[in-house]
Amino acid sequence: MRKSVCFKKFLILTAALILMMLCVPLGVQAQSVGDVNNDGTIDAVDALQVIRHAVRQKTLNSDQYAIADVTKNNAINSADALEILQYSVGRIDSFDTVTVNDYGTTEYTILKKGSWGVDVSDWQPSDINWTTAKNAGVSFAFLRTSYGWPTCPRATGEQDENFETYYTNARAAGVQVGVYHYSWARSTDEAIAEANYVLSILNGRDLDLPVVFDIENSYQSALGKATYTAMCVAFCKTIEAAGYDAMIYSYYSMLESVLDFSQVDAYDIWMAHFADTTDFPYRYDIWQYSSSAVVSGMGSGNIDVSRLMRDFTIIKDTTLKTTAVTEDVQATVTVIESEAPAPESEDTSEPVGENVMGSWRNE
Repeated sequence: MRKSVCFKKFLILTAALILMMLCVPLGVQAQSVGDVNNDGTIDAVDALQVIRHAVRQKTLNSDQYAIADVTKNNAINSADALEILQYSVGRIDSFDTVTVNDYGTTEYTILKKGSWGVDVSDWQPSDINWTTAKNAGVSFAFLRTSYGWPTCPRATGEQDENFETYYTNARAAGVQVGVYHYSWARSTDEAIAEANYVLSILNGRDLDLPVVFDIENSYQSALGKATYTAMCVAFCKTIEAAGYDAMIYSYYSMLESVLDFSQVDAYDIWMAHFADTTDFPYRYDIWQYSSSAVVSGMGSGNIDVSRLMRDFTIIKDTTLKTTAVTEDVQATVTVIESEAPAPESEDTSEPVGENVMGSWRNE
């Protein structure tokens, strides 16, 4: 009997020691970035401590200061409090940041990590299981509406075969949706024609994310920085005149070399750079970091994946227009394009096959 009592006491003491081992490290281990009050969680209380320090109602000690400086700019202010709040509610998944130059003049910090998603077209299966994809972590999808435009003199543009199915099923699964158009444009007039074609396909549909101008062909960059930029502005102005947000997509080298960022400050940028890290020197709002991912519910592989670098406001405007662009848009882009030197020669051949996101079809 005595041995039994001693054994029970031993079990109780052992259990107590295990509990102490589980709990004590929260107070003695190195604090996590953002956990200002060192309670093991990152929440609104930590953000409040940062704000109180910023307005001089409270002074953080040196250890707390380093942990509260989540923006890593050697200052404690409301920006740190905001990021802590965003982290606490799952809006961002890391405090990792990267500082870049905005047009070579001012510096600012953007999130290096964020929600991830995909872009798809009829190069992918039509029967994507969007619920499975969402459960695998897909929070957003950009769907291709179209390529070219129906009256293109070089080839007939068409609506993407899977767009209608993707739009219905992705939204039903709760995946945030944006769209993209694969451009064939060689002038601002053609970019406007493409934008109006996209608007006719959308026909007033609600979107959660922007309408994207995918402009990535070599013959487009060969037109020069002024014309390339003017085409982007023409497309984006037409889209935004209809109530949507607009975005420009291309890959790292093309955006860096032929997009005049001083002319597109009003529009979001989606940059493709297939790498673990990127040193892109300008602002970007979405980073496409791979074209060969395998995502559950989306077939055998080769899926484009991207990360949001900031939060996007949900766009819902039911008074959308699908009419031709207004004259003031054309007047604006003409000023930009007039600065372009004439290209030495025009490549009249049409590329066939798949580029970074889109595809050309000569049918």
